[in-house]
Amino acid sequence: MGTTMVLLLSQGSLYNVFWVGDSRAYGRERKQLTVDHSLVQSLIPAVDDAAHDPR
Repeated sequence: MGTTMVLLLSQGSLYNVFWVGDSRAYGRERKQLTVDHSLVQSLIPAVDDAAHDPR
């Protein structure tokens, strides 16, 4: 693909964050607000589950 975008729409104290690709949105105090849309990110939950599987 090669396309990434992060969009912030705000009105007063309300806001919406939209993102596509592996760009990240960060809030105050450098807290990550979004999760990457990438193959590597999609594999992370499976690795975490496998690490905690009692079998």
